[in-house]
Amino acid sequence: MEYYDEVLDRTTGQLNRVSLGDWITITELADLYGVGKREIRDILRRMDVLVVEGAAKHQRHRLAAWVVQKEWGRRIEKRGTYPFDVVGPDLRVWIAERWEKTIEERDGETSLPSFVARQALAEFNTTRLSGNLSVQAAVSWLSCHSPHLSQTEMALVLDVTQQLVAKYLNIRAKQLKDARELRNMDIDERQALRRDLPCEVSADVP
Repeated sequence: MEYYDEVLDRTTGQLNRVSLGDWITITELADLYGVGKREIRDILRRMDVLVVEGAAKHQRHRLAAWVVQKEWGRRIEKRGTYPFDVVGPDLRVWIAERWEKTIEERDGETSLPSFVARQALAEFNTTRLSGNLSVQAAVSWLSCHSPHLSQTEMALVLDVTQQLVAKYLNIRAKQLKDARELRNMDIDERQALRRDLPCEVSADVP
């Protein structure tokens, strides 16, 4: 998308539109390089172009402050829409100059078990009619099928942060703990627990 700025011509008093060049979103940048949405964010995070902001469910990759200060990228925040960022021509040149080196460094960090796990997960995803697993579901899948992987290795497989992997592993551990406790309850305890659970009655039910 081409962006413009308005510059006042003091001799005529008119505002002239000046092109700022072609600006694209992070997802469009991923398409240019032929990589996925999560992978492009992992690569740009390694370049310190993107940073992770927010917490819990509201985590989001945003352009780093230095990028915005150099006017190489812009944070777009409009009321009623999800915030997103756009990348300018100068930043695209800067990224292109560092792309191959960043990929080599990332691949150098990828262990053989991580590579094997990535391939296995990709093959599993091709068998799913509903599409690829979500990140949370993929973390659980890796925990079952590749329990030897560290959190850092899982993050490399999924192109996400280690913090996000840790968050979903903690959720999974709690779910397993609750399931074991429920399984070990006798029938009376289960029935009492079920009676205590809140439920909503449909308006169609008399």
